[in-house]
Amino acid sequence: MPRWMIALIGGTAILASFIAFILGLMYFIPVWIGSVALFLSILWTVYKWNESKRFKGF
Repeated sequence: MPRWMIALIGGTAILASFIAFILGLMYFIPVWIGSVALFLSILWTVYKWNESKRFKGF
């Protein structure tokens, strides 16, 4: 997967889960849904971003 696609998908997921977290703080949805989604989207983005730069051998 190209790095620009990882950044686009990860950025969109982080933005959507941040909005869900803010909605949770305003008591529209449960806070734990937004916080788990935000954590998992950041974790996925960092994992994929670092995996693409890994040395895979000769």
